[in-house]
Amino acid sequence: MDYGNNTGSGYMNASFDGSNKTSSTATTRKPMGEQTLRPVTVKQIKTCAIPQDQTFRIDGADVTQTTFIGVIRGIQEMQTNYVYTIEDGTGAIEVRKWVETSETPEEAEARRALM
Repeated sequence: MDYGNNTGSGYMNASFDGSNKTSSTATTRKPMGEQTLRPVTVKQIKTCAIPQDQTFRIDGADVTQTTFIGVIRGIQEMQTNYVYTIEDGTGAIEVRKWVETSETPEEAEARRALM
């Protein structure tokens, strides 16, 4: 087997994103820590910093995707969206879900069962 030229050896000369770019001019990716789904509290969301580059920062780290768990305390049904008030023990926050124009009766009932 010839491992030097990657022919039939099982090794691929491809980058992590599958683009096969090997030069240093390839698009730089953010570190994995900045791309992961980060669990946060409502208090952390409300007190996060938003620098001028519009990237949210929580506890000194850039955050792009978050998740939190809470209890629905109220629902406001509007014509174009629903506003859920969610509490997690550290605070309450309003979350907006835009209305689907083709909501089925089953989906409407499931939404109403949340409260």
